[in-house]
Amino acid sequence: MMEAGEPGSMRLSDGWLARALGAEDDRDDLATLAITNQLVRIMGGAIGVELNPTIRLEGEIGLHVNTADQGGTGIDWTFRTVSFMGNGYIDFPMPSPFRPYLGAGLGFAIVDLEADDFGLTANDSDLVAAFQLMAGIGYEISPKATLTFGYRYFTTSDPSFVLPISGSFETEFTSHDFLFGARFRF
Repeated sequence: MMEAGEPGSMRLSDGWLARALGAEDDRDDLATLAITNQLVRIMGGAIGVELNPTIRLEGEIGLHVNTADQGGTGIDWTFRTVSFMGNGYIDFPMPSPFRPYLGAGLGFAIVDLEADDFGLTANDSDLVAAFQLMAGIGYEISPKATLTFGYRYFTTSDPSFVLPISGSFETEFTSHDFLFGARFRF
């Protein structure tokens, strides 16, 4: 059994990390129900641990908010997705402050859908499995702080909804995100 301070041991104050991320985008990529996305907001945070200089594990909470309209119907849609993910990362050491990374995550998401049809509002939600893949680069601005820019592919199993406006239906929730973030060691 290792004691704190022995070579190879890790004290709780060593390697703990906190991370924040966010993005805002105006895009047009959701084809289900002929819906056109108007605005996407993404934010999140994570707490984790750096197991060694190349491997990190974290628990992440994220929020996606998409507003959209269904062409010609007058229905405005708002999708709110809260995700709870367990992520693992591999960092690739470089002889500079830049450090590329790859990651994957598994968890679940609560997808909430609100539809507004000329003032009549209805909503429903579904709990679904979630998965994500990440790749990006970090820039170490100090031994305790790193700025990040990366790509994330986020998807869920198909949520299903029942709304009086449109009846019962199933849709896909997939997101391709470019995110800015910051990671802090403490």
